[in-house]
Amino acid sequence: MSQGDAPDKPAILRDSEFTIEEGFLYKALRTGAIWMNKLFFSSLFLLGLWLLMGYTVGLEECAGGATEPGSLEDVQAAEEGTCSVILTPTAMYLGAMSVLSFLASIVFGALGLVVGKNVIESTRVADEAGAEERQE
Repeated sequence: MSQGDAPDKPAILRDSEFTIEEGFLYKALRTGAIWMNKLFFSSLFLLGLWLLMGYTVGLEECAGGATEPGSLEDVQAAEEGTCSVILTPTAMYLGAMSVLSFLASIVFGALGLVVGKNVIESTRVADEAGAEERQE
């Protein structure tokens, strides 16, 4: 016998085998967290490309909400410095998608930790505490 299976040790101290069981809910939450991570990083990448392209081309949107290009509100907003490529609808959409997918990834991951995996100990009945016969 190996030292771990010594008969003089109580059964609780002997080697045990454990089986890990992943339930459907755990697998679904883990998959959701993985896909939200992918969405987060892809939206960050697309946002970076959009901002790079916008700065290169000179694409910008003003915060004043002017509807006509070259209008008085546009000129005033440009003078105040409230025009930027970050204010374009595409940049705002990609930024919001990045934030929401990041938060969803955290929620899926946290719920996956709460649900967790089931750990099942599989030991022989003869090895359970108190199962051996006492000889006096």
